[in-house]
Amino acid sequence: VSTQSTWEPQNGTLIMDNNAMEKARMDIRSRFDGFTPNGWPSCPLMELCKKFLGELGVMNFFKQRYNKCFCMHCYPKDMPETGVAGGRKYVVPRGWARYGVEVLEGKALENKMWEDWHIGFHGMPHTSLRTQLLHGQILLPGDRLMDGSRLGVRKGHISGKRFFYSSPTIKYCELDLYATPTQWECDGIKYKVKTALQVRHKPGSYVRQRESVLACGDLCKYIGNEEIEWFTDRRSAVVVTGVLVNIRRA
Repeated sequence: VSTQSTWEPQNGTLIMDNNAMEKARMDIRSRFDGFTPNGWPSCPLMELCKKFLGELGVMNFFKQRYNKCFCMHCYPKDMPETGVAGGRKYVVPRGWARYGVEVLEGKALENKMWEDWHIGFHGMPHTSLRTQLLHGQILLPGDRLMDGSRLGVRKGHISGKRFFYSSPTIKYCELDLYATPTQWECDGIKYKVKTALQVRHKPGSYVRQRESVLACGDLCKYIGNEEIEWFTDRRSAVVVTGVLVNIRRA
């Protein structure tokens, strides 16, 4: 589906007017058999993200019924800015599209993951996404990968720390230091794309701490800087439940 004639940038976000949105939805309805749980076909942003993820070769990892778009049309301004999972607050990833990752239902049910575990986000470069999903678990610096190589520490990050870092707000994880942007072209239009993981953390398995980017002000209006960063070395206590994609015109 080409969205070239309907997308317009506003404040760095892709938007379309109501008539254009309805036209695009009908166009998608006629071309795809995939529908979101509420009966509507996936929005144009979701289909644009699908093209990007398809080029990364990761579509086999997703379960369609867990997909959800948080663009301004699918998740309007009057919808909640925060949610609660397992008694802990997280911030809704507005402006991002989520593709649900299939999880082991036995593990989820036995651990009451959907009821009790906390939601977090982990920004990462798109080049690492396929490797992460292929291994089926979170990866820590120093891990030996399937090809025999070892996972190193990304440039600009603290060496000697073998932890998985996350945050209850995408506002922290979407910083360029974590969700490194890439340039991508589709239908002749150039975009800036960022990727991140959505995860579930077992309560009591991670440590909360202050931000580590030396921020001058508040990074998120809903989560304080003093507890915005989480870290853990207990890989079995973290489950990847989704891949988040943010696409804006370059």
